Amino acid sequence: MSYRRLHYHLVWPTHEWVPMIDDDVERVLRALLASSARALAAVLHAVGVVWDHVHVVALNPPGIAVADAVGRFKGASSHAVNHNLSLKAPFRWQGEYGVISLTQRALPTVIDYALNQRERHANDDLIVALEISEPT
Repeated sequence: MSYRRLHYHLVWPTHEWVPMIDDDVERVLRALLASSARALAAVLHAVGVVWDHVHVVALNPPGIAVADAVGRFKGASSHAVNHNLSLKAPFRWQGEYGVISLTQRALPTVIDYALNQRERHANDDLIVALEISEPT
């Protein structure tokens, strides 16, 4: 029996940070991220969504590279949004992403942070180390 504790906090923005994530897009994203995690045998601890980026806290299986998992998450979710919703412009993700590995002790704090993204952004109560910066 193998043992794994590869927890990650992943963050990636929409293409050019365009605020395209409304309630309908969020619903599709959450469903596809959950199904992609199941397909990868990853455990999805939390998904936090704001108008221009997402936070994912997940336990990654040891045989899947983080870059491959993120690629699957991004590819499947953008495909689903574009094929299930009628948007004014195509939905795309930015090429880059941020990733931080987590200890078991930090996990509850980061899960809470991801789950409360809208409130944290509205109140400017951000933890800079857990955000991905928009290019200046």
